[in-house]
Amino acid sequence: VTPTPSKTTVTPTPIKTVTPIAKTRPTVTLAPFVQTVLAGSTATLTFTVTADRQPWAQKPAKICLTPLGAPANCTTTTTDAKGLVQVSFPATTRTSVQVTAIETEISYAAQSPIGTVTVRSQATLTRTAAGTLTATIVGAAGQPVQLQRQDGSRWLLATTFTAEATHALPGLIAGRTYRLVVPGTNAVTGTTSAGVTA
Repeated sequence: VTPTPSKTTVTPTPIKTVTPIAKTRPTVTLAPFVQTVLAGSTATLTFTVTADRQPWAQKPAKICLTPLGAPANCTTTTTDAKGLVQVSFPATTRTSVQVTAIETEISYAAQSPIGTVTVRSQATLTRTAAGTLTATIVGAAGQPVQLQRQDGSRWLLATTFTAEATHALPGLIAGRTYRLVVPGTNAVTGTTSAGVTA
């Protein structure tokens, strides 16, 4: 008699069901979108990151600065306890700024509106002696600058010179009022100084 082989019963391994994590989508806001700062100062923009109406605190973010005519420069950071990202940089040229909340296991990526920082040059006149003024200019190096003399209600061209940090202006008419006019460019907004008596 041939013995009947015994049957081995294999218990199937239960399949684990993984419940997918429901991701949230943060919101990144900025106000105001455009601000103007003086050349040589520090521009500061504050972005607010929230999710489900709560601060998106201590989460990864990316900051991208794009100066006019240059490639973007991006760095990573972390939102603070209030979900804020503060961006500060020297104001030298028109610059676009954007913050991105980086995607995580529990959230999608989210980008802010693009903020724009415009830069305005600075120009002042100082009387150093009778008939002599000194021009101080920031943010317009190499630009042509007009020195204008007041004549009643009009302003007449007295001379022109190339902008530099300081520039002496001797030989002016003592007792007359002068001002500087700095033209604007795509990178830096122009300015007009206050009138000063020579």
